[in-house]
Amino acid sequence: MSRVTPVIVDGRGAATMPRSRPVCAAFRSAQNVSDAGGANLGIRDAIAGGAEVVLVLDDDARGHRGAVRVPLRVLDADPRVAAVGAKVVARADPKPLWLAGAA
Repeated sequence: MSRVTPVIVDGRGAATMPRSRPVCAAFRSAQNVSDAGGANLGIRDAIAGGAEVVLVLDDDARGHRGAVRVPLRVLDADPRVAAVGAKVVARADPKPLWLAGAA
């Protein structure tokens, strides 16, 4: 899984996306479907486009360079793994671990 195609989804149905030309595909829902609804729209679009893996980030998430390498390795290494989670830290103080994965 070496190809990554970012897609931005605005699920709020408002002009909240920057007006600058995006460096990836971007679309806006016709109505406010909330963050979860926007994630679902993006997931459906990605799967329809042939995606094998989908990474969902909230609008306040910040990823580090190379942050998807380890999760992709985990997914590639074991076909029984269907989902991976991230380590979550606070931007103000990233030392303490706030959340690791999900159950």
